Amino acid sequence: MWFVLVACFAASVWIVFIYDLKMIRLRFVDSAGGSGARLYALVLRDQRLNIGLIVPAVFLFNLAAALAIRAYPGFFLERGGHLLFIGIEAVGLLLYLAMVIRSFITMTPLIAATREDWRTEDAAVEK
Repeated sequence: MWFVLVACFAASVWIVFIYDLKMIRLRFVDSAGGSGARLYALVLRDQRLNIGLIVPAVFLFNLAAALAIRAYPGFFLERGGHLLFIGIEAVGLLLYLAMVIRSFITMTPLIAATREDWRTEDAAVEK
């Protein structure tokens, strides 16, 4: 049932990512300066990667694993074949974590620069 649960979770996450895409596009229009534009371009690229490749892959992998376990319980449950799926999923999640950390490292200076652009813009409006 683990793989069924993760497939359902991935489907839910997929919907949230698609909804978030709308919010990102709205903020992209409001982005102040070059730093904000670069930041939102990176966020938009990551979002599209998640929607178009990563989340569908997680969904399909877990659905396939659940169906395989159901079709061949002798191999997967009685002889430990499910451990192969668990190992693949663990490696995939570690790779995704590394990608997210790398993305945040890239975005952190742009976040700070964008916040500074907003502060400068707010200070100019107040004067």
